[in-house]
Amino acid sequence: KAILSGQRAVPPLPAPAEVETFLARQYAGLSPSPTPDAVRMIRERLTLEAVYRGTPVACCTTADGDLAVLAEGDDEIAYVLASLNDDEAHRVVVLDTLAY
Repeated sequence: KAILSGQRAVPPLPAPAEVETFLARQYAGLSPSPTPDAVRMIRERLTLEAVYRGTPVACCTTADGDLAVLAEGDDEIAYVLASLNDDEAHRVVVLDTLAY
């Protein structure tokens, strides 16, 4: 709840080295290059896939625009969602982290 309300800051998810390597290789020399927002969204998605490897996660976007993981796994997600009011719950998305 503190994350959703902005009372608690969450550091951005650190991207594993293989994600950064992939992004650098994938977008090297592209013209026009992807927007910073597009690269951030791709980095976040690939980071979730690399870190959580198929485990579902509940996430929200912070006031800074960063992705925050609130819970991982079915039981933890159910617990967190049950504790939220409707307004808070509408700000949370549950994602699978299976690679495309």
